[in-house]
Amino acid sequence: MDIKNRFDKKYEQMSFTDLAAAPVHALQGVSEDDGELLYKAFYIKTVADLANLKYGKWAREICELADSDPSANMAAFKDKLDKKYEKKKAGALAKAPVDAIQGVSKKDAQLLKKAFNIKTVRDLAELKFIRWAQEVVDMALPETIADRPVDETRKPMKRLSWLILLIILLILAILLWPRIRGLFSGTGCQAPQRDIPPYTGETLVDAQKAPETAQKAVEPAADAGKAVTQAEGPAAKAPEAGIKAPTSDTVKAVRPCDNCYTVKWRDTFINLSERLSGDWRNWEKLYNLNRDVVKDTRMLIPGTRLKLPEGFSQAPR
Repeated sequence: MDIKNRFDKKYEQMSFTDLAAAPVHALQGVSEDDGELLYKAFYIKTVADLANLKYGKWAREICELADSDPSANMAAFKDKLDKKYEKKKAGALAKAPVDAIQGVSKKDAQLLKKAFNIKTVRDLAELKFIRWAQEVVDMALPETIADRPVDETRKPMKRLSWLILLIILLILAILLWPRIRGLFSGTGCQAPQRDIPPYTGETLVDAQKAPETAQKAVEPAADAGKAVTQAEGPAAKAPEAGIKAPTSDTVKAVRPCDNCYTVKWRDTFINLSERLSGDWRNWEKLYNLNRDVVKDTRMLIPGTRLKLPEGFSQAPR
């Protein structure tokens, strides 16, 4: 084999094994641009890849049959031909476009034409660079890459892997959407709400005793008012012994009203506004109306009763 006339000068001193592993543009007449086109079409990188290109072998088999019997039936090549060429005779197939071979797309055919002016099946079969590559591989040791097939499945597998990844991400987004939405609205990842008795200002009392506590707080206030009204002159009579006027904190803690909400565990101004008004941005209205009982917007004490401003409703939204 004349290596000097088939390989570039810098590859002339290499062994056949090294030549088989050399890039395809090491062949004289194959430029780096031609090598790029071969890679885009069939993922061919090395001389051994070009030698093992199955489409070149199929094209050579078709042309050998066409030369011996142009009218031969191509039933034996059914799995190697595009569907519309399965019933063609051997002579006609040799003159058919190169994409008549199954697995060679029209885009691949255009790349072959651009690189080596290959138009027909016979052009591919007679491409001298494939023949040179096969001779080098035959001379290389058997245990080397000579028998290694070209991985032509990498291109479609790469697209398939991206498609599978996209489907997985879409499924995860659908499954996690309620939780993600809850995090942005302030209601996500919360523990179930528990019913907690009303807060009296100092201790938690039983829910059933709350009305009685409220009544006891209001009655002394009413009696104290009557005593002051009945007093004559600047020196009014003091309230009866044992009756104590309620403090403002006691009245605030009981807070009887028609449209009030009792704070529960893990309630915040934001999630209450989202749940009771439909818009979390209304939390300032709720806070401004209840400044007298809430000192810190970051801490709502369970059991505290909040007045609801206009637009808020405890009915489900």
